[in-house]
Amino acid sequence: MSTSVQVKVKWRAAACAGLMLAATGAVAQAQAQFPSKPVRVVIPNAPGSPGDIVTRLLGPKLTEVWSQPVIVENRAGATGLIGVEAAAKAAPDGHTLTTLTMTQLISTLMYQRYQLATEFASVSMLG
Repeated sequence: MSTSVQVKVKWRAAACAGLMLAATGAVAQAQAQFPSKPVRVVIPNAPGSPGDIVTRLLGPKLTEVWSQPVIVENRAGATGLIGVEAAAKAAPDGHTLTTLTMTQLISTLMYQRYQLATEFASVSMLG
């Protein structure tokens, strides 16, 4: 497969992803005691963005179901890479989530800062 075809496939995969809630670290390992402390959701966009609105609407319901607070934190900038980096550097205990949009998926693929398939685990498709 040529390099240009590989790039097109990556872009198409990112474009199809939509909003995705992802967790850093060993999610399967953390499932047994999850959540044992407050859950932090890093939004790599500004307040009022689609990812922020969806996450803030979902947060109170997750707080009710998990009996643990869900803290939404906006970390906007650098086309979402600042928020993605904050989530990637969090403790790998599954208590830090991030809501990714196509913008973060595409910018992460463009700059290859993180390998989304190996450094993040997809938890749920939100929209």
